[in-house]
Formats: sequence, structure tokens, C-alpha cells
Amino acid sequence: MKMNRVYTYGKLTLGFFIIALMLAGCRSKVAFGVNRGQIQSTESVIESIIAEPERRDALLQIVDDYKEGVGVIEKEVMILRQEIVELNADYDTPREELEARYSRLGELTEQFGQIAKKYSLKARALCSEDEWKRIAPKKIKPFSFKF
Repeated sequence: MKMNRVYTYGKLTLGFFIIALMLAGCRSKVAFGVNRGQIQSTESVIESIIAEPERRDALLQIVDDYKEGVGVIEKEVMILRQEIVELNADYDTPREELEARYSRLGELTEQFGQIAKKYSLKARALCSEDEWKRIAPKKIKPFSFKF
């Protein structure tokens, strides 16, 4: 009987945590993934600052590679988020199923950050200090994650 009570309290705690996350997510319409407006801003500033066509094209290619890399993750996150919502709505969903989904969501978030770091460092290597100081405030923010 004591084990049942612990399991029930655990489910209630998890439920409250999920509800808090969902309510926090209601504050914004931005979802996990690529901020298209920020990417366009980044591309525009690169085009206006970098005069040499070869470096400009290389930097724009880095932005395209970034979009491609996070696009795959973005799609998986959207599917995963929907699964979490559906599983959470079913009271009989085993805790392990939800934990597995949240664990995968954490892995994807980490991958998203690694991709952002990789391409940011590549872009930085192609810029002078002055160029980077002008590009960095406009460059793609690594996360736009609201759950």
C-alpha cells in the first residue's frame, strides 16, 4: 500500500510539473526551433558587412547548413511535443513512457545547442574581430525554446 501511495504522489508531482511547463509555454507563440526572422536578419547583416564574395558566400553557406541541421531536430521535437501532450492527457500512461519522451527532448535540446555552437564557431573563424562585433548582435540565437 505504501508503494502505491508513493507512485500516486510521484504521478501527481509529475502532473503538476507538466502543467506548469504547459502554462509557461502559453505565454509565447514561439516554438522550439529556428527563428526565421532572426536568420533573415543574420543573412542581411552578413551581406552588408562582408565585402569579399567568397567569404560572404561561405558565411551564408554556414547559415544554410545551420538551418538544415536544426531543421531535422525541429521536426522531431514537434512530433515529440505532440506525443508528450497526448501521453500526458492519458492518466494511465506509465511514468516510464513520459520520462523516455522527456529524456529524448533533453537530448534533442543538447544536439540543437551543439549545432548552434559548431556553426557559430565556423562563422567566427571567417570574420575579423570588427566584422564579428557587428555580426554577433544580429546572429542567430542558439535557442528559441518554449514548451
